Amino acid sequence: ILSLLRHLGVQAGPSSGLHMHVNAVGNAPGDKLSLRGVVHIWAAWAKYQLVIDEMLSPNRLGNRWTRRLLVSDKCSPIYDEDSGKELTDCNDSPCPCIQSAFREMHAILKGGDLEDMSEMAFCNRVLARPGSTTPCNDRYPHQRYFGLN
Repeated sequence: ILSLLRHLGVQAGPSSGLHMHVNAVGNAPGDKLSLRGVVHIWAAWAKYQLVIDEMLSPNRLGNRWTRRLLVSDKCSPIYDEDSGKELTDCNDSPCPCIQSAFREMHAILKGGDLEDMSEMAFCNRVLARPGSTTPCNDRYPHQRYFGLN
């Protein structure tokens, strides 16, 4: 694809990115990725996030549309400067969102519930956050804006 675009003379600025869709859920033709495969992709992406970062333009790292999957043992709370309230939106405070998603994926795998779970139930359980228990029912939930979503 990239060779064809280059041949056609397509150029992108430094803030542009390329993304692709993998047939994990939906009705596209071909084999679907299993939910276990989705978990494995998330784990591999997090494992190699720093390597992936090296392949990207520096201004693509951590922008609000492609947050990085950096897993941390401890998240420092982030507070709104005006109200002093703790921010829980993944755009403002990605660390707790990442922790929660991986904790839920691990619990699902360990509990053996994966094989009986629908794609929507899996998505909502993994991405649920305070005030947003069914994010996958929304068109643009804040939980989806990571480099991998």
